[in-house]
Amino acid sequence: MLRGDTGTLQFVNTKGILVTLKGNPNPDNALAALQVSGSADVAIDGSVNINGEINLGANVLGFTDGISTWGNDTTISTTLTSDEVMGNIVISGAAEVKIAGLKTIKVQDNASIDFIGTKTYTLIQGDISADNGIDPNVVGTNRYVIYGLSGNTEALVTRTIDINNIENILNNDISGNGNPVIRHNLVTFLNPNNTGNAEQAYNNILLAQNTNDAATSFAATLTDTSTSVNNININVAKEEQGLIGYRLDELRYLCTPESDKMASSEGGVAAGDEPIDNVAYGVWFKPLYVDTHQSEKGGVAGYKAKTVGTVIGLDTLANDNLMIGAAIGLAKTDVKHQNYKRGDKTTIDSLSFSLYGAQQLVANFFVHGNAILSVNQVKNRSQRYVFDKNGNRSTQIASANYSNMTFGGNFMVGYDASLMDGLLVTPMAGLSYLKSSDESYKESGTTFANRQVYSKFSDRTDFIGGAKLMGYTINLADLIVYPEAHAFVIQKIGGRLSKTQYQLEGQVNPYITPSDKTARTTYNLGLSGTIRPDTKMEYGIGYDLNIAKKFISHQGTVKVRLNF
Repeated sequence: MLRGDTGTLQFVNTKGILVTLKGNPNPDNALAALQVSGSADVAIDGSVNINGEINLGANVLGFTDGISTWGNDTTISTTLTSDEVMGNIVISGAAEVKIAGLKTIKVQDNASIDFIGTKTYTLIQGDISADNGIDPNVVGTNRYVIYGLSGNTEALVTRTIDINNIENILNNDISGNGNPVIRHNLVTFLNPNNTGNAEQAYNNILLAQNTNDAATSFAATLTDTSTSVNNININVAKEEQGLIGYRLDELRYLCTPESDKMASSEGGVAAGDEPIDNVAYGVWFKPLYVDTHQSEKGGVAGYKAKTVGTVIGLDTLANDNLMIGAAIGLAKTDVKHQNYKRGDKTTIDSLSFSLYGAQQLVANFFVHGNAILSVNQVKNRSQRYVFDKNGNRSTQIASANYSNMTFGGNFMVGYDASLMDGLLVTPMAGLSYLKSSDESYKESGTTFANRQVYSKFSDRTDFIGGAKLMGYTINLADLIVYPEAHAFVIQKIGGRLSKTQYQLEGQVNPYITPSDKTARTTYNLGLSGTIRPDTKMEYGIGYDLNIAKKFISHQGTVKVRLNF
């Protein structure tokens, strides 16, 4: 005889062997729990009173005789296997189950959800009676499924997959991300007409069983770093343009009549005292180092970039008023993306060619400018996340290797004004224009998350205004030192950021990138010094600080020039 008490009754058995238990327990002592574990099928031939958890696992619990009762605290726990087999209860023969209350049905859901609509699974089959009806709370472990209970002659667990419900859940997952286009791209991601890799990516994200994992995966899948990379390419070209501009000002300063006024009060040697031929013809090179930090802005992830390189130039005085030159630049930029793109990395190798010149005009006015063409080899490493059937996350790397060109130029007008003995101020104003080329490439390295990327050109037009200040030339033990300071405002007045589109194979509509959120106003402050130990050599050092909203960069340079 099976006796019931307030403890737990556990059946452990091997699948394929039916255990039949005779029971007629004391009705005053209901079971606190009844557990069918292992791979057991159990049949109860008698009356059992239960007022606790019935844990079925993926097994069958049979009631074959007698009148059993379930109290108000009864709950049922069941498992739905990956083969869509649910642990269930079968009431057969002369058995009857009277249900006073059924509080909760819990489903351990291991089945896939690669469908839209509703599926049903039998939980209780047979003769049940419930004076107050059955209205339990049905819950399950898959957060994307809406669970319920239906049926008249038997109890059926329902699993409903609704695309709007999934969209709401995933929208909630990404609510902490400020990127304005993620919600747009989420709708694209959920398009039911997607096929191939796009459909596989959708099915995989539904294996993510917590908000953090889903949000992390979406940040990687629905966003791109091309916005930052295009800005960096343009910024590197601007840095090299700046180096050449400073070189032109040094040449002018050392070779123009106005610099004759720069003799120091201590009797230092003025730059104009040297023969022009000794300074106007020469080869020079300037190593540079740039440390840049762009914080997240407008929902676009920030980055940290370090650029090292050098510019090598050759210039000459074509006539008394015209200086011309050419330069070649080499630079390597390592980018570590931040915020929700943390872990993504980009390397940019740049080779640039420049032509530059300066023309002295009347009454201390002058113009100078340069043109640049930069060929960039870009290597991206972007993280993608894949989930197994248990929701465990692993990382795959999507790699890309492609070429990009940046080209443009600037034109400046200035005036040399001697404010007092030994102090020369040069106000300047002009325009700069830079443009990056179109690009198209496909990622590789992941099972289904490689994207095809199409990017239209980016361009930028800036107004530049500011001044340079030349101080006393200083004669120290036959070394002539030329100090300089400058301040400029760079104001964006036109241009557009690349409209990049990217998509997975089988994706109906492409993802989009956010609108241009780069700062429109940048402030540049800098100091430099040039040392001439003799007429043949020049050495220099410089520092520049560029500041904008949520942007800062530090640039250091050294210079060596050999005069012919």
